[in-house]
Amino acid sequence: MRNSLFILPILLACSILTLMGCPGSNSPTSPSNPPTPTKSPTITFTPTITSTPNVNIHWNFAEIYNNLQNGVPNGSYAILKIQVNGLADAAVTAVLSGTNLSTPVTLPYVSNVVYSGQTCAQYQSTNFTYQTGATYTLTTLTVAGTASQSFVAPGNVSIASDGSQATWTGGNNDSVQVDDSSNTTTFNSQTYTNNAISPFSIPVTAYPAIGVYTVAAYATNSTTNINNGSGYFYVTQSDFLSVTLSGNTYTPTKTPTNTPTDTPTSTFSNTPTSSNTSTSTPTLTASSTPTNSATSTSTFTPTNTTTSTPTQTPTPTPSGTPTPTRTFTPYPTPAFVLSWSTTGTNQASISGSILFVADYGNSQILKYTLTGGAYPPLSNYGTGNGQLDGPTGVVADAGGNIYVVDKVNERIQALTANTGAYLWKTGTLGSGNDQFNGPQQIALDGSGNIYVSDQVNGRVEFFTTSGLFNGTLYTGGVTLFQTPYAIAGDPTTNYFYLGDYGLTKVFKLDSDGNLLASFGSGGSGPGQFVYLAGIAVSADGAKVYVTDTGNYNVTEFDSSGNYLTSWGSKGTGNYQFGGSGSGIGPTGIAVDSSGYVYVVDPGNGLIKKFGP
Repeated sequence: MRNSLFILPILLACSILTLMGCPGSNSPTSPSNPPTPTKSPTITFTPTITSTPNVNIHWNFAEIYNNLQNGVPNGSYAILKIQVNGLADAAVTAVLSGTNLSTPVTLPYVSNVVYSGQTCAQYQSTNFTYQTGATYTLTTLTVAGTASQSFVAPGNVSIASDGSQATWTGGNNDSVQVDDSSNTTTFNSQTYTNNAISPFSIPVTAYPAIGVYTVAAYATNSTTNINNGSGYFYVTQSDFLSVTLSGNTYTPTKTPTNTPTDTPTSTFSNTPTSSNTSTSTPTLTASSTPTNSATSTSTFTPTNTTTSTPTQTPTPTPSGTPTPTRTFTPYPTPAFVLSWSTTGTNQASISGSILFVADYGNSQILKYTLTGGAYPPLSNYGTGNGQLDGPTGVVADAGGNIYVVDKVNERIQALTANTGAYLWKTGTLGSGNDQFNGPQQIALDGSGNIYVSDQVNGRVEFFTTSGLFNGTLYTGGVTLFQTPYAIAGDPTTNYFYLGDYGLTKVFKLDSDGNLLASFGSGGSGPGQFVYLAGIAVSADGAKVYVTDTGNYNVTEFDSSGNYLTSWGSKGTGNYQFGGSGSGIGPTGIAVDSSGYVYVVDPGNGLIKKFGP
């Protein structure tokens, strides 16, 4: 239906010059016996057709079209493709009138053309100015009678400079198209829904990678089955805009686009199936004096500390008043508090006084008090609702729910934090919206946005707490994410932190995908990583903690990414991680409201708690 809508006026001009080279036998002739119109062509009237059973007028295609380029007018045309008595016929007078036209415009004959398998006569003119809101009437006078059709011209088409939205006024058959004009990806083009409503938010998936795109928006009024036929008549304005994405792709205003796979029924409750008391008393090893203090890293001076003398001369102090001496000390390493046994292996999260840990090997979510008391595990192995297969991520909200990355099942699930009762699930294997390929961790920010690191697809997917897909983010400064892995939300804002396993870097972003900061690099020095594994943010949003399984340590930053301190090494001591053999270093990490830090140490089979 949109064969002609996507042809730019310059292409039409070229085709017209070619068509004008047709034999002279096709030049227009006067109608043999044209009837006299009963009304002026400038007045809209109902089509009147005088015919015998085998005589008719068929408008195969007609269009009044106005094109913009980056919002600037770039030409208009009126075109008609018509058959009379079932044949192409040049004996037609085609007249365009409009409320903005001082005199009617006669469309000259161009040539015979084939349209939808039928040969028809084509008439076309560019000798008029398109005006949004004007009423245009196209009238034909032929040997078979007179016919006309009228439409109000839509317009005011506009596309946001970042390609996030298209707006227009008028039109009942509107569409938006995006194509990859730089040909940097396998993506070619995609047209978004006819009958779209202005303003139309262009899905973020229209831009699958960094590159150059052409966005086209069309505002159209149209009808079919016109004048004793099955043709089309359009009145259209379009705008074409080049959009260059080189760093961050925007995230449009979040509009839920899918429904979770399942909806919980009223039979679910938060009543525990068993008593939420410790099933066992773990051995707690508290120590006021660490048996293995971290001496190699605790002496680093933070990067935001300065000892230089101000360049300006200080104001002299009054006689007899001593000048205060400023003393700078290294940022303190948190004190070891206690540890307890665990089979937990991956991401950790805290809500209130409960610590949750993903247990990949046993396909369950472990649940503890903040002093190590164990609750019954949540969920069990399987593919059904509420069952898990290799969970790698968990985050808890303040409303009594947990959100789990069910990695092997390529989905995320919501469960009640109390008993693990199933709430909803979403996701399948793939690279489209609401699909995953190797999801790793999950985060929740202070605005209720859920973020999932989709590692193999190299992206972050957004969801609501109801399980509705809410957008996709590709970003990471000058390059795409290589291996998005660790992720954590800021509980005080709509910010989140994403750790790239391959780039050994942490990115701080907001929920619209804007890059706010990045920090870290590959190595074993202060603020460097080998295998970045987990991220946690303090309750006030001021501190960020990162676990590194390659350096066997925890590194602490402020919210701007300035290095503060780090602690840990390979071993079995209180400040050590990974055990004595080839055990993995620290993975999951969480911070409670008092600032205590909890680190999952699967190499030693422990959870270790450190003081604020």
